[in-house]
Amino acid sequence: QPSRPVDLAAQLQAPVLGLYGALDRGIPLADVEQMRQRLIAARSPSTITVYDGADHGFLADYRPSYNATAAAAGWAAALAWFKERL
Repeated sequence: QPSRPVDLAAQLQAPVLGLYGALDRGIPLADVEQMRQRLIAARSPSTITVYDGADHGFLADYRPSYNATAAAAGWAAALAWFKERL
């Protein structure tokens, strides 16, 4: 039976990098905050970042939702995340 990621947060064995757009209607900010709180409760060394003015797919430069500022910041965050952990 499918589960939402937030329902599995306490069981995760790896840190999570979450990069979200504040305008994303498919992933409400309340859900993002709930995930953040569950990861904190699970003592997961995770990072959740919300980009103001960004919508779902803000990194996809072929979509109308592309946001150059958020995309650059998100890409830099992802590269730093992997560099630190790999």
